Amino acid sequence: IYKEAVKIKSIKHKLIASAVLLVVVPLGIFNLIFNKSMHKNFTKHIEDDHRVLSKTISNGVTDYMDKAYVLTEELISNDNLKEFNGEKQTKAIKDTIRRNPYFDLFCIQDLKGDQTSRTRGKLANRADRWWFKKCVETKKPFITKSYLTVNDDSEAINSIIFPIVNNEGN
Repeated sequence: IYKEAVKIKSIKHKLIASAVLLVVVPLGIFNLIFNKSMHKNFTKHIEDDHRVLSKTISNGVTDYMDKAYVLTEELISNDNLKEFNGEKQTKAIKDTIRRNPYFDLFCIQDLKGDQTSRTRGKLANRADRWWFKKCVETKKPFITKSYLTVNDDSEAINSIIFPIVNNEGN
């Protein structure tokens, strides 16, 4: 009787083991295939979403800088700036900042790099700055790539550099 019980138990175990294998192995294979497929699809979807988001941000920054460039161009056509009278320049640039608060700072320098006007802070000489040298050399306006502030490297900024030609053509 014991041998028959062991055989039955053994056959019972074999049937259970076979049934479990018949269920677990296909489920495991399905799970691997499903996960690989989902990972591939989600990765592509996420990459596509990131491309769209990057393009949207890029377009927004471009539009913002274009608008800032046009406003700066309009500002330098102001006769008060061309006279190189510090008080008149300060009034004009502070008025522009008031109307366009997304600008952080306007400053105006002479050909030696001395600031004749700025919207905040102390006047200083900036003849040693790369953007000043480029403006004097090329005499053309440009928008800088982002760079860290010189004073403490804590802030990334962009600058719109525009040469101002005075009433005598200098």
